[in-house]
Amino acid sequence: MMIHLIRREGEAAFLDGTHRSANPYDVQTNEWIEWMDGFDAAASQKSHPHEVSAACEHVRVL
Repeated sequence: MMIHLIRREGEAAFLDGTHRSANPYDVQTNEWIEWMDGFDAAASQKSHPHEVSAACEHVRVL
């Protein structure tokens, strides 16, 4: 559940105009990666709104 919150932090950072390098987590930790995933998903959604689903709709299948 915490991962979803961290991903949403990244999405919110993009929407607030925060620079991508402002990720507050240690580099290459799971938290850092999830924050970047959220940030990048929000950026992609904005630039291609009809081609990409919302970040919260992605499901990882192992």
